[in-house]
Amino acid sequence: MFSFMLNFPIAETEVVVPVQPPVVKPPLSGALRDYIRVLLVEDNVVNQKLAARLLEKLGCEVAIANDGRDAIEMFQEQLYDLVFMDCQMPNMDGFVATHEIRRLEKTGDRTPIIG
Repeated sequence: MFSFMLNFPIAETEVVVPVQPPVVKPPLSGALRDYIRVLLVEDNVVNQKLAARLLEKLGCEVAIANDGRDAIEMFQEQLYDLVFMDCQMPNMDGFVATHEIRRLEKTGDRTPIIG
């Protein structure tokens, strides 16, 4: 946000008019509907908190899976609009989990998975 002042001379006196522009929302605000269900698959707790917080600020509803196995179980129980998948995790990495999710999906629409 910014503001500035303009000086306009009127007759023999000078008047200062403060100009305040309207508040501009970040570009992604409004681009998302009320909420998007996101499955965040991440084994690092710090990364989980940071990513979840950022996504929630954008209006997303975030569910967190700690590894690929958890992600597959959660994917079977709930529909998600988007999956953020860590590639290197214990138990089951993101590549194997993505392959299994794709196998479970019916033909047609696929949930975007970002690795």
